[in-house]
Amino acid sequence: MKMTAYKCALFVALLAAVSAFNPSASYAGMGVNPSSLSFGSVSVNTASSRSVITLTNHGTHKLTIQQASSNLPEFILTGPSLPLTLRNGQTASFQVVFEPDSANSFSGSLSFMTMSGPINTVLVSGAGVGPQPSPTQKYLLSTSTNSLSFGDVIVGSASGAQTVALTNSGNSSVTVSQVNTTGRASASAVFRCRSALRLGRVLRWVLDSLQRPQGA
Repeated sequence: MKMTAYKCALFVALLAAVSAFNPSASYAGMGVNPSSLSFGSVSVNTASSRSVITLTNHGTHKLTIQQASSNLPEFILTGPSLPLTLRNGQTASFQVVFEPDSANSFSGSLSFMTMSGPINTVLVSGAGVGPQPSPTQKYLLSTSTNSLSFGDVIVGSASGAQTVALTNSGNSSVTVSQVNTTGRASASAVFRCRSALRLGRVLRWVLDSLQRPQGA
């Protein structure tokens, strides 16, 4: 009976010694918040806004943070000098920014290592976006008609006026500075100034006479 009591007392003493030697057996460990971060889309060679990661000692024993690191250089991690010891309930804050060096998607992790317990990680992601290329200038001009018919006109007389519309459907402005006619007959166009024809705009001018010289 005495031997049994002695064995029980010895077991309790050994258990207490093990608990004292291994603090992780008596506290919950370190909490990391948040567990993941997404930086969305960030311009190449531009730093994102800073995000904060908070480490908390939830246990009853001191906790020493030995190392904090990022596995990708695009995720830049900064914080207090290490090693850093936290008492029960104490916190430490680290900052991370995302600075992509190319127009690609990035997924990495931040690691926080303590003297005891598992390595805590925070998953991070983001995408680098490059500048949008300038659109190629296009000048697309079209006329409302490809031909005009004035019918029969008395020699030496003027016909009725007809209208031609010029449309710019390109992505750049076009300046129309002159309108010419060719052929045996002559035509005059009411067009007295240079006009910048912007995208989607329509320019109209009137052919107000068509004369065939006598004997032509």
